[in-house]
Amino acid sequence: MHTPSDTTKKQILIVEEDPGLAGFYETFFSTELGCRVAVARDARQALGLLRLIIPDLILLDATMPGQDGDTFYRTLRECEHTRDTHVLITSDGSLDGNYEHSNTTRYLVKPFGIDDLQNRASALLNVTDNQYPGLS
Repeated sequence: MHTPSDTTKKQILIVEEDPGLAGFYETFFSTELGCRVAVARDARQALGLLRLIIPDLILLDATMPGQDGDTFYRTLRECEHTRDTHVLITSDGSLDGNYEHSNTTRYLVKPFGIDDLQNRASALLNVTDNQYPGLS
């Protein structure tokens, strides 16, 4: 079974306040998709991590403490090095923010199935089964 080296692995930034969900996402992305993963509990931590890493995908909880997901999302889109970063937004209900509808942004409403997470994340990461055997 071929697994990507650390230099070819996709980098994921998870921004999720719930430690249980953050742990689940971290395990899913590292184990099932073979990605490198960084986790932030809020926007402030995420902005700090974005000074150190350039993620291929940001998994963003729309309802975070402190700066909300909408404000953080707008900050991402205003910054030159994250403007085109793929973002997968999770929400407990309808998305009230001003999130753009584009080919770099997708949404998941909680609760969602693992297949939904895998399909949307894989589409944004543009990965295929032969690149990451855990996707099949």
